[in-house]
Amino acid sequence: MTTTLRYGGSPDQVVEVLEPLGVPAGAAVLLHGGYWRARFTKALMDPLAQDLSWTAAGGSPTSSTAGSA
Repeated sequence: MTTTLRYGGSPDQVVEVLEPLGVPAGAAVLLHGGYWRARFTKALMDPLAQDLSWTAAGGSPTSSTAGSA
C-alpha cells in the first residue's frame, strides 16, 4: 500500500510511504535531492526500492539495476 503525504503547498512537496504486504523485515529510507524535473521523475527510485524489498525478504533482485555498479 502506498500513502502520499504532503509537507508543503507545492504539488512537488510530497513523501511516498510504501508499506509492506506482510511482516516487515526492516526499514529503508530513500531520499532524492529533489530534482523531479525534466526526464528525472520520482520513479527514478522505483528499481532501487524493488531491489531493497527483494533483498530484505531473502530473495534476489529482479530489476534492471541488479548487478550494476
